[in-house]
Amino acid sequence: LLSVILRKCRLACTAADAVSSGSNPLYVIHQTFVEEMMPDVMKKAWSASSEISEDDAMTMISISPKLPLVYSKQRGKLCANESQFRQLIFEPVTKLFAFAIPSAAA
Repeated sequence: LLSVILRKCRLACTAADAVSSGSNPLYVIHQTFVEEMMPDVMKKAWSASSEISEDDAMTMISISPKLPLVYSKQRGKLCANESQFRQLIFEPVTKLFAFAIPSAAA
C-alpha cells in the first residue's frame, strides 16, 4: 500500500528512498491527497450565483447536498461549502500526518 501511495505522489517506491531523495514525503503525500485531489470547484469563487456553471453546481451539490453554496467573508464572494470536504478528507488526512513518527530511515 505504501509503495502505491508513494508512486501516486510521484515519489520513490520505498520510504527510505523517498526520504533519501531529499524531499519531505509526508508533506508531498499530504499535498497530493488534500490539495491536488480537491475538486476544482472547491478552489473557485463567484460574485453572483448566475456565474456558476451547471457542472460546478452539480459538483457542489454532490459534495454538500444540504448547503452547497456559502458566502465567504474572507473572499467576499460565493464559494463551495468546504465543511464536508474538511470533515471527511482534510482533517483526517492532516491529523494522520501530524502524528506520523519517522522511522530510523527518515
